[in-house]
Amino acid sequence: FYMWSRTLEMVVDRPLLGVGLGNWEYLFPLYDEGRMIRPEHAPVRPHNEVLWIGSETGAVGLLAYLLLLGTFLFLVIKIWNRMKDVDAQLTGISCCITVFAVVGAGQFSFPSERVSPSMLYWFAFAIVGIYARYPDDLKQARRPASSLDKTLFGLSLPILLLCTMITLRNILFDYHYIKTVIAFIRRDYPEVVDKARRALSQGPFDHQVFVMLGDGLLNLGNYNESRRVFEKGLRYHPNFSNTYSNLGLVHDRLEENEEALQYYKKAVAIAPAHHIAFYNLGTLYQRLEQFDEAIAAYRLGFRNHHTQPYVNLGVIYHQQGMLDSVISVSKQALFPGYESFEAYLNLGRAYTDRKEYDKAIEAYNNFLRMYKGGNRDFIQAAKNELAGAYSGLGVQAETRRNTDRALELYQIALKMQPDLSLHWFNLGNGYRQKSAWNEAVHAYHQALDRDSSNVNIYNNLGMTYNDLGEHREAMATFMKGLGLKPDEPIIHYNIGNTHVDLGHRTEALNSYARFRNYWQRDPTSMNYHMGNAYRKMGDIPKAIASYEVFTRGFKGDRAILDSVNRILEQLRGSQDRDLSK
Repeated sequence: FYMWSRTLEMVVDRPLLGVGLGNWEYLFPLYDEGRMIRPEHAPVRPHNEVLWIGSETGAVGLLAYLLLLGTFLFLVIKIWNRMKDVDAQLTGISCCITVFAVVGAGQFSFPSERVSPSMLYWFAFAIVGIYARYPDDLKQARRPASSLDKTLFGLSLPILLLCTMITLRNILFDYHYIKTVIAFIRRDYPEVVDKARRALSQGPFDHQVFVMLGDGLLNLGNYNESRRVFEKGLRYHPNFSNTYSNLGLVHDRLEENEEALQYYKKAVAIAPAHHIAFYNLGTLYQRLEQFDEAIAAYRLGFRNHHTQPYVNLGVIYHQQGMLDSVISVSKQALFPGYESFEAYLNLGRAYTDRKEYDKAIEAYNNFLRMYKGGNRDFIQAAKNELAGAYSGLGVQAETRRNTDRALELYQIALKMQPDLSLHWFNLGNGYRQKSAWNEAVHAYHQALDRDSSNVNIYNNLGMTYNDLGEHREAMATFMKGLGLKPDEPIIHYNIGNTHVDLGHRTEALNSYARFRNYWQRDPTSMNYHMGNAYRKMGDIPKAIASYEVFTRGFKGDRAILDSVNRILEQLRGSQDRDLSK
């Protein structure tokens, strides 16, 4: 009933002559208020032929229609009353039933647009007209034609010829139009352009052909011609939201942002439920870094059958660090049957940032398994980020002292992304934890071959050389790292340790002093490192003092605190034994 109520408003606005024959489709969007019009569907008739006639031809046309039906009914009654032939009477009644059956169906449908009911409808009128003209003797209908009959027949021939020509062109248009629709569904854009032009060569019988032709040209990169086609389409249907949305897309591709915004907003003003226009509007706002507006547009553009807006929304939320929101909208973008599989990338990234690497791995693998698109950048990004998730899971396993599992995960990451320095670095750390010094050295060198600017690699490689007893090689490695970052405190600290191993006590103290000078982090942790340094140098009192300061200020993992307390007990016991001597 909604369309009927809107159509009645149209009738009220133009009561006498209506909006013009065939114009209901073009003006209804102004009355719709976003209830009926969608990107994939726009009504072309009100599903009530009385309202349809009244809205397009006004009171004049509606009165003529009702007069036609009244005359028809009068003639049927005339046949019934004056003709003695029962068959003729029954024929008149049958024709009456036929006509009013079609009229009744027309109150909820549009039989006048269908061949079969229209043919029966007008045949019934013709039969009743013949019977009613000669109610006394039907044989009179066979008399020779009068001069008036011949004149009227002669005048009708050019009209019939013109109608036949228009009908033939319409049939040819429909033939090419159907071919255009098929090509459009297949996204065969060269074929769309060819068939649409062939259809238009017969005449603009359907404004939607301009939309498909313009879209084909747009996807082929012919933006200026596409714009001209869409603008021409608006001359035939000035209130068609799809044309405005696509015209906005043309200006968007041309980076004519103000014009694009104007057309997108016009599209959603005509059709507030136009989710594709809202999606296009969101992408433009996102490109302009107007993220609040983009978020609002994407939310209005989401449908269970159109999930891509929430992929883009997930990207924005990820940039803003809203990981829970990323996960929420990405899961909605995977609505069964209409999945936007790019959402798995957003899920993988969010879980990676939350260090939930097992879930991240599952998300990336789902993307690689299910994504059927041709965007190789997406595929490569997923593979690289999957490798990163395996590497992150390896770090967690290493932290739990599950070194074998960590090494296995690092190897998986390297198979997927062998040229990334970080994976080799993590592998080296795993081998260090396992005391596989030579394997660690090899892994660190592989990492440096791929990134020689990472101070941490030089630091860990130097420590590994110290573990191997190759102190001079360790010193050379630390100095390379120091050349990259002279104020890196941990490098100075490890240089001090190496000097101790080489017996250079004074140089060691100088390096430790530089370590303390450059240290900008938690001072409590610095005392832990200095406790280790003094213990290495054999200065038990200073080691004890440093550890005690550490234990008083440390607020972290209880296991670390227990470990330091055990070291303190050992040092105090050793100090007591030395004093007793």
